[in-house]
Amino acid sequence: MQSMFKQITDTIASVLKMVLLTKYPLSCPLKPISKELVLLGNGPSLKLFLQEKGDFMKGKDLMMVNYAAVSEAFSLHKPRYYLLLDPAFFQKEENIGKIFIPLAEKTGWDMCLFVPYWAKKIKAWQQALKGNSHIKLIFFNPVPVEGFDSFCHFCFDRQWGMPRPRNVLVAGLMLGIRCGFSTIYMTGADHSWLRELWVDDENVVHTDSAHFYDKKGAVTQATSYDMFFWMNSFAIAFRSYKQVERYARKKGVDIYNVTPGSYIDAFRRKNV
Repeated sequence: MQSMFKQITDTIASVLKMVLLTKYPLSCPLKPISKELVLLGNGPSLKLFLQEKGDFMKGKDLMMVNYAAVSEAFSLHKPRYYLLLDPAFFQKEENIGKIFIPLAEKTGWDMCLFVPYWAKKIKAWQQALKGNSHIKLIFFNPVPVEGFDSFCHFCFDRQWGMPRPRNVLVAGLMLGIRCGFSTIYMTGADHSWLRELWVDDENVVHTDSAHFYDKKGAVTQATSYDMFFWMNSFAIAFRSYKQVERYARKKGVDIYNVTPGSYIDAFRRKNV
């Protein structure tokens, strides 16, 4: 009974969010060149994947995310799709030079850049990309949709929202499904945050975060959040992956997690 009540309230809340936030979705101008997409997360395992298994990506479309444009892999592998989601990318002036200028300077091939609809009203980052005709901007609805699966899938089909995108790879998978891929491989999706958190004697939570492009290894940072916040955030992300998997199966899309040691348990594993 309690679960039914939660689904009802989640459905109602999602309807209200979509009424307030959802915009008319745009079609992607760059059609896939294959039926297979490799979604590259920025986890530390991606470095070894690119070194040892780069041939696996040949003949497949690629999607990169977040700060991947600062890496050598961006220019080397020339992703057809790129995704930015975190508000910090668009709201912080420092990211103009850190991400958007490198994107504009490095991208010499046609590429779709997916950005959330709410970022459209922020002009500074768009100005940085204005001189590059290769980058096609596509605005999408990252509105969280939760509740009954039948209701959620109805909304996903119309691109009104998606499973709560607590992690950028949730949005990447949903956009991959939207683009028409029949198979999606996810790599660099370590999600091993549990072993990267620690608490000092002053009860300050620290993270030892690592990305494939870090030249000096993991970066330790003190956070302003408590452990409950982090555990709850992780739970939301892993729940969203389960929701993505149910939708993918309904659409006949195969999602494989090819990340060694990944903590994500929602998708089938495959060694490549």
